[in-house]
Formats: sequence, structure tokens, C-alpha cells
Amino acid sequence: QFDLPRSIAGHRLEWTPFPRVTLGATETVIYGVRDLDVHYLMPFIPFWSLQHYLGDTDNIQMSGDVSLIFENRTLYAVLFVDEWRPEWTFKTQNRNWFAWQFGYSQTGIFKKSDKVQAEFTWSDHRIYRHRFPINDYYSHGYPLGFWAGPHAQELYLNYFLLFGKYNVNLNYSHATRGELTSEMLSDQYDQFNDVHYERFSGNTENRIVLGLVFSRFLMKNQIKLETGIEYIRWKNPGFDPYNPNLSLGEDIEKWSMSMGIYYNIQ
Repeated sequence: QFDLPRSIAGHRLEWTPFPRVTLGATETVIYGVRDLDVHYLMPFIPFWSLQHYLGDTDNIQMSGDVSLIFENRTLYAVLFVDEWRPEWTFKTQNRNWFAWQFGYSQTGIFKKSDKVQAEFTWSDHRIYRHRFPINDYYSHGYPLGFWAGPHAQELYLNYFLLFGKYNVNLNYSHATRGELTSEMLSDQYDQFNDVHYERFSGNTENRIVLGLVFSRFLMKNQIKLETGIEYIRWKNPGFDPYNPNLSLGEDIEKWSMSMGIYYNIQ
């Protein structure tokens, strides 16, 4: 067993052209098998150009985002780009290695203290993974940015209410994940045959979670008491995206309850 050095670098530019509008651009790079690369410490040179200059072996990601704020409402959107060939953008067979997210939040719907948030995240199966595994967009096996990783999507809803001395949280999550086989990784780097893969074909995992949690702080917020109830409907709970043909296990549908006590050490 031996260890190899691995690093991530990033830079970001934000611009607020109007008081209620914020635009952002972010670029990150993952590289390995060498120590700190001083080229990526230059903040005003695009990583995309540097990566080609250094031999086209690193993993570059770019993203653009916008947020619009209207009094108590916020609307935001993010486009994550792993690779893009503009002339193929609207074709069935393309190199649009994208992920995107739309979100909306609002406060003061029924009371001044409440807040609702709705968010949808979608990721292509070709993002995050690299032909050199050391450059994958993961940390210790966990995908960065979006918990479900590539070839996945999630609708997330949350409602928060401060009711007297109690905090009320209502959560809903509906997520789906698809296959991430080694053959799919090989196909996406095939320079001669751009293979089209039908989204969510083959085995998939689907999970719906609906939860309601009540909590209250005591002793000047030093102790927190919490109780909740949760409904789970989980299809193929043993699903492994990298080995999708293994035993998937029986579907799960259940209710569960939880109680917790938290102590904050000052």
C-alpha cells in the first residue's frame, strides 16, 4: 500500500450589477501524483487554459450561478460544467457533461418566523469521474457538492416554523440514482464513438423521505430536546452504482420515530 498526493484548487468571481442580483463564476481543478502546483495559484488565469498547457491530465470543473433577491424571496440557479462541446449542445449524442440546480426560498409566508425552500438538482452520468481515478471529484468516496453524485436527481422541500418556543421542521426528499459502471466511464472517453446512454436505463435506486421534527432549546440554548417522525419508501436499498447487478435487497417502506438530547458545551 502506498499514498499518492492529491490536491484541489479553486477560484471564484462574484459580481453584483444591481442590488438584488448577484452573478458568480467558479472554476475548480483536481490533480494528483505531484505536489502543490504553483500554476494553479495564479487567480486571474483560467484553469481550463492552464490544464491544457500542463498536458491535459487534470480534471477541470466550471460553474456559473445567479441569485435574485426580492424582499423576502430568493430565486437561484447553478449550472455545473465538466465538459462541453458547443456544436453538439442540442444533439442527442453530445458532450454536455452538466449538472444544474434551481432553488427558491421565501420567508414570512404565514408568520414572520417561517421559511420555505424548494430545490431541484440534476446531474449527468458523465460528470465527477475522470479517466484517471485519482482526479475523481470525490473525497474519501463521497461526491463533492451534490450528495447523490453523478447520474442522479433530487427534489428537496423544507418548511421551517418557529411556533412559540418550539422549532418545527417539515422535510421532503425524492431522490433517484442510476448506474455508474466502468463501461460507461470508458465510453465517455471514446474519441471515435460517442456512445449515447439512456438516462436511468438499467437498475436504479429511488428513495422518498418525509419527516417532521419538533425541537426546543432550554437553559439559554445550552440544551436542545428533539423528537420526530419519518416515513421512508426506498426502492432497491442495496443499490451500488458501480456494481448495479449485485443483489439489490428488498424494498423498504416504513415509519420511524426519533428522540434526541443535545448538549452544547460552552
